[in-house]
Amino acid sequence: MAQLRLTKLDAARRLLETAVDLYFRNGDPVSIETLTALAEQIIEDVAKRRNTSALSKDFIAQYVTPEKRGSAKTLREPRNVLKHADPDEEMIFTPDLNEAHLFLTCMSYRMLTHEKNRRLATIIVWVAINNPGIIPEDQLDKKTIELFRNKPTSKEEYYKMRQGVQ
Repeated sequence: MAQLRLTKLDAARRLLETAVDLYFRNGDPVSIETLTALAEQIIEDVAKRRNTSALSKDFIAQYVTPEKRGSAKTLREPRNVLKHADPDEEMIFTPDLNEAHLFLTCMSYRMLTHEKNRRLATIIVWVAINNPGIIPEDQLDKKTIELFRNKPTSKEEYYKMRQGVQ
């Protein structure tokens, strides 16, 4: 049987890449949330061991407007219910929060690793295009700024364009 040798951050990246693919292909929202939440937990644990603060919290404090911060706090609710769930407990799941949670977790990964990953950048740029000002323009490259001018009409169109599919 073949084995994979990878770090915790390798695993987090792979979870996020899969969640991004599912998100842009309109995959199962619970799977997207579960993959994102597990990656977030790994990233937070590694950051803690490196004596780095909680990156998504730093990002929220720096870039997310105060009006939108309340909804950012609810991102952890599904993770906590799934992690500590009573077998008979139901949860209320809000798929609309997947995009924000995936974005913040990909930003945390990028801030921790300084790695430029095309698939993770796909969700980061998508959110930036649809929420002008969430990322300061001096943090964006020329291609991303061009996307702001020629905004794709749908996330599916954007995903195909980013992946080089015609």
